[in-house]
Amino acid sequence: RPVKKGGVMFNQTQQLSLEGPLDSRVVSQRQQAGLSLSYLESWYVIKRANEIFGYSQWSSRTLDLDCLVEEYDEAKKMHRVSYSARCEIEVSMGLDASGQATKPPVRQGVGHGHGMSRHSKGEAHESAAKEAESDAQKRALKSFGNQFGLALYDKEQKQVADGEAIEIAFATVLQMVRDTFQGEDIVLEGKYKLSLDHVANSGDLGIMAAIGKELKAIMLRGEKGK
Repeated sequence: RPVKKGGVMFNQTQQLSLEGPLDSRVVSQRQQAGLSLSYLESWYVIKRANEIFGYSQWSSRTLDLDCLVEEYDEAKKMHRVSYSARCEIEVSMGLDASGQATKPPVRQGVGHGHGMSRHSKGEAHESAAKEAESDAQKRALKSFGNQFGLALYDKEQKQVADGEAIEIAFATVLQMVRDTFQGEDIVLEGKYKLSLDHVANSGDLGIMAAIGKELKAIMLRGEKGK
């Protein structure tokens, strides 16, 4: 059943994915001005967008790409270039319950990139432009929630979780349920209408965390699918 989030209709698995914690195993660190900063690599953010929204259900468009700085460091024989970019992300939502096209959510982000090269000015420009576009794309996707790095903006990072621990906890309770109900594929019919085989194969922490809690409740009640 579609769920409305901020005026936008997402299906149940998308909703659980978006609301789930960010896996600490995918968070990278870098040093900047003496500080250790957490970030997500661009390839991972694109991978998650494909997994949650669908390969053909979202698009990215660069609206602006501007060169801010272009200089040559004579002492180091180095070309230095800086760019800014503005990116727009649009997610296709398909049709609503009445068969009408749903207005797609659109998000924008601004990013910056820096390039250096001893070989050529063009190489420095290419590096800076790519970095600026990737940064803008990540910032635009960030507004969709934890899975795209929003959790990292909380100093305490309360929504960054031990992914392995969640996987182990889910696998444990899932096996208990299967043992209790003789290994059949159980389809939840209460709050979540999902096949447990689908959940187990999804590899999605948000889905596993939510369904894991539901399974524990089922085991405590001693009833199936309620």
